[in-house]
Amino acid sequence: MISSSRRCGRCRRTATSTPPGSAPRCSLITTSSTSAGTTLRITAHTIEVYYRGQAVARHARGSGSRRFITEAGHRPDRHSAVIELSHERLLERAEAIGPATATVLREQTARRVHPEEALRASLGILRLAHDFSTGALEQACKRALELRTYSYRAVRTLIITPAPPTSTSTPIPAHDNVRGARYFT
Repeated sequence: MISSSRRCGRCRRTATSTPPGSAPRCSLITTSSTSAGTTLRITAHTIEVYYRGQAVARHARGSGSRRFITEAGHRPDRHSAVIELSHERLLERAEAIGPATATVLREQTARRVHPEEALRASLGILRLAHDFSTGALEQACKRALELRTYSYRAVRTLIITPAPPTSTSTPIPAHDNVRGARYFT
C-alpha cells in the first residue's frame, strides 16, 4: 500500500505533525493507493473510496474512537427491524392479539418518564404470546388491568398462575341463628 499525505490548506499541518492519538482540528487529507487500483481519500469528516479514478463510495466519518456510522441501506434486515422499532408498531401487534394487551402496553408507556424505557418490556409482553398462546396472554392482560399492574413480570405471573375461582354467592339458608339485614336496622 502506498500512502501519501498532503498539507491542510488552513493550518499547513501534515499527518506526522499531529500528536499521536489526537484527531486533527482541520481537514487533513490522506490518500492511500493499492495495487488493485483502489484509492482511499480520508479527511476529518469523510472517507471516500475510488476505483480506477471513479468514485465508488463516500461515507461520513465518526469522530473519536469506536464511533460507527452505518447507512440504513447497508444494514441487514434484522438490524433495521430493531432500529425502526416504535410504540406504534408494537401497539399494532398488540391490537392483533386483543384490546386488553394493547391497553397494557399503552399503560406501561404512559407510566414511564421516558417512553423508550417501555420498549423492552413491551417486547417481552408480546413475546409471551409466542411462549404461551395469544389467548392466555389476552386473559392475563385482562386480569392485569383489573389488578392495575402492568409490568412484564406481573403479566407473566398471571399467565403461569391460574385465576382464582370466582366465589359465587350461595343463598343463606333460613335458620334461627341467622339474623338477616333487618336485625341491624
